[in-house]
Amino acid sequence: MKKYKCALVAALCVLPTFFSPAMAEQVQAGVIHFYGRVVEAPCQLNATDNQVVMDCPRAKTVRISAQQLEKGNIHNENIRSAQLRYINPQRTLAILDVDYR
Repeated sequence: MKKYKCALVAALCVLPTFFSPAMAEQVQAGVIHFYGRVVEAPCQLNATDNQVVMDCPRAKTVRISAQQLEKGNIHNENIRSAQLRYINPQRTLAILDVDYR
């Protein structure tokens, strides 16, 4: 009898968790919109002495001098802009930012 009462009390304590508001709440319908595009593989960049060689998947290989990169003077159908920024006074380390079309 004592075991029966303990089981009944335990069941009464656990039973309300099955009827909590989270379980009884209606599921709201909705729509998620995704915007964007599939992006191609970027161009491969290889730095040589005073130029950068850009090999793009759908275009011919382009060689750009360091002077052109410093000025941002790039004319290419695949590249919107390219800028070379030196990060040390000796001008031996630089960051090349390329913005593709």
